[in-house]
Amino acid sequence: MTMVQLTIRTLPELPFGAKYKCVFGAADPIDATVTAFGLSCPTPGVVGRPVISDTLDHVFVPLSVRSSETNKDFVSRNFAYYDCGRHTTCMECVKSQWACNWCVYENKCTHNTSSCQRNVVSGENVSMLHMLQQNPAHLMTHGANYCPQFHQPKDDILLPNNVPKEISLEVDNLPHPQAGHTGFQCIVNIEEAKMMVPARVEMNRRIVCDKTTYSYEANTGEYQAAVTIVWNRDHHVDTINVVLYKCDILGSHREHPDCSLCVTRNVKYQCTWCSNMCSYNESCLHTPISECPKPRIDMIKPLSGPVEGGTLVTIEGSNLGLKEDDVKGKIRIGETPCELIHYEVSVRIVCRTGPSEGETEASVIVGNEAGYTESSVHFSYKDIQLVGVFPQLGPQSGGTQLAITGQYLNIGSTITAYLDDLPCFVNSTQASSSRLTCITSRSGGPHRIRKLTLCIDGANRTLEGNPFNYTMDPTIMEIKPLKSFVSGGRMITVHGTNLDTILKPEMVVYINDELTPTNKTVCTVLNTAQMECPSPPVNGKFHQWSRVRRSEQKIPRSPQKYQETQMALQISFIMDSVEAVKDLEKHFQNLRSQLIYVEDPRFLQFPNQMKLYKGDTLVIEGENLNLASDETDVNVTIGTCSCNVTSLALTQLVCIPPEVQPTGTNEIGFSTGNNLPLVVVRVGQHLRFSIGYLRYEVIKPYNFPPEAIAGITVGATIFIVLFVIVLVVYRRKSTQAEREYKRIQIQMDTLESNVRSECKQAFAELQTDMTDLTADLESSGIPTLDHKNYIMKVFFPGVSDHPILNDPKMKINSPRTNYDTAMLQFEQLINNKCFLLTFIETLEAQKSFNIRDK
Repeated sequence: MTMVQLTIRTLPELPFGAKYKCVFGAADPIDATVTAFGLSCPTPGVVGRPVISDTLDHVFVPLSVRSSETNKDFVSRNFAYYDCGRHTTCMECVKSQWACNWCVYENKCTHNTSSCQRNVVSGENVSMLHMLQQNPAHLMTHGANYCPQFHQPKDDILLPNNVPKEISLEVDNLPHPQAGHTGFQCIVNIEEAKMMVPARVEMNRRIVCDKTTYSYEANTGEYQAAVTIVWNRDHHVDTINVVLYKCDILGSHREHPDCSLCVTRNVKYQCTWCSNMCSYNESCLHTPISECPKPRIDMIKPLSGPVEGGTLVTIEGSNLGLKEDDVKGKIRIGETPCELIHYEVSVRIVCRTGPSEGETEASVIVGNEAGYTESSVHFSYKDIQLVGVFPQLGPQSGGTQLAITGQYLNIGSTITAYLDDLPCFVNSTQASSSRLTCITSRSGGPHRIRKLTLCIDGANRTLEGNPFNYTMDPTIMEIKPLKSFVSGGRMITVHGTNLDTILKPEMVVYINDELTPTNKTVCTVLNTAQMECPSPPVNGKFHQWSRVRRSEQKIPRSPQKYQETQMALQISFIMDSVEAVKDLEKHFQNLRSQLIYVEDPRFLQFPNQMKLYKGDTLVIEGENLNLASDETDVNVTIGTCSCNVTSLALTQLVCIPPEVQPTGTNEIGFSTGNNLPLVVVRVGQHLRFSIGYLRYEVIKPYNFPPEAIAGITVGATIFIVLFVIVLVVYRRKSTQAEREYKRIQIQMDTLESNVRSECKQAFAELQTDMTDLTADLESSGIPTLDHKNYIMKVFFPGVSDHPILNDPKMKINSPRTNYDTAMLQFEQLINNKCFLLTFIETLEAQKSFNIRDK
């Protein structure tokens, strides 16, 4: 248990009976004692402390001061529990951030030196006051400089592979084993294998590991191994690195022994050329050779160049001289000298070819002090030809990839191209003998190029006659539609200007606050003002965005599900190096450039994977079908035949299948195995839905035999001949009838004119009679008839004598006649309003009932 002193300024006084408590992390609160500078409190017991991780030497917990009056923490800071025992070497111990000390002979790190018997190295973070209180002698050995450690040598410690050698190491502050201690040992760690080698002490400060053979398996010239000195089996002194090396690898190139490389190696390796290989000089059993053999040529690059020369040829091999002067002036291609440009001892030289009189092939010849060597492969001189360039248009911002065609375009070592004075950056990795590509640079404006210049090493070729034109940069004016399903593939139409100057435009979608684009697709240019781009798929980003939006913002579910899963992405275009189309919001502010993504449509399969078609239309059910699609985006196939889409609603698709059942295949012609065509719906370029199989149940036409078809054909021919004859006769008759019709029509027109005249005359006379009648009425009044005469005129016109005119005679005790009965019944009907109105209407409807009677 340790007392912790807490310095707290302006610590408030507590009322009587209240106390301050110290809270160490999750441990129980501990009563604190008020001091002149703050508080003092003991640390919790070991059981109440947290566990320190295996990879650390400490753990932090919050230390808080709590008042028992309010039971709340009012001041807090971190407090560290540390364990010095986690350090196993003196250096680690004394350099730790805690007050740790190293007990040399106990080989342990501890904060309490009372358990150390002899030498103690105090830690660099142990306070002077603490050392004076515990043991003032510790001041003499304070810090890492007093730890046992190797005296670092000026040069690397080199050990040849498979050669017995001693390892001698100088040690500062070397401990001296006491009675009962074992001596020193060297632990050599090579390729994760450990060798324990006995060691001895010389001159009280040097450790010498016994002579031992060290080796490693790696196919490298050097390998770094670690040597650790211990005493008393587990008491650590220090660790140092040594270098193992193999002369046979240091003196070889491309796995071939190289005499020149071997003998020019640093003398510290003590390698020599012995028996056609590079060996450690003490291991050579024969007399070392002082003169190296002739050169060996392993690789020549390139193997062709222009006839004008200037090609930098790289030659790799072995024994290419001990120094530059050994090969200078001794390199040529056939009889043409090759000027030395760069030299690497024995393994690599670079020379520049001279001009040739014409196309030719020749060996590469290299010499040294021992003689000349001729290559087995030949170097070719070629005459470069330029044929054409495509495309011939590009934006003034540059970035257009030009394809230059010709012959021998991939030869030589250095290729450059120019459009007039503007560089075109060549991509030599994609060059072939007949085709070379380069990327145009920026032009100051629309520009007509007069010539293309291609430079390959010392050769210059030009293509004149306006091979290329810089045009105005393309612009974007309209993008539609601005809605797509997340799987992409819906065709987006883009309107603009100068679109045909871009060979391979790309549409990019991205979220505004993200630097990297979400996805992109390649567009198809239709003309200078229009191109089509499939919408890029954004499935992963859409689903991630939907989950985050629902979980973090807690958006309530809407009755229309698709509205809450719309994601807006910004559109941009990659058009060579045109910057304006990469940021449409900035450069085209009036342009709508957000593409709205909604969930993919989903088409439901037929029940039991089968549907009967009985004619008319085919209806396919689904969900979200027209959120971002119309009829032109949907393609329905039945087998290999198309089903004409006529309607697309939110939950239904309607199409008209072919009249005859297609063969039993899918949309690409593969057999379905059940002799029924497969119905497939494709939406855009990426979505494919297999709906099921379609069986036709419509009346099939009867297949006539060939004989019947022949008979029908003959009968039809005879019928056609007869029909033509009848048609001719009918035509003649119809011509006559037409003439007769015209004659009758003329007569009818004349008759109509006559009738019209008579009607006008009669109407005029009627008007005159009406005028006279009106005048008579005004002078003499309306002429009326008495009841009897009116009845007779209306009911019995033209009759002067009728039984109804006779007075009825009362017959007493005599039977009624039919006449009497009829008159009584007629009288009853006259009293009926409905009958009376009907009777009047009937009378007025008679032709003889004129105006005067009414």
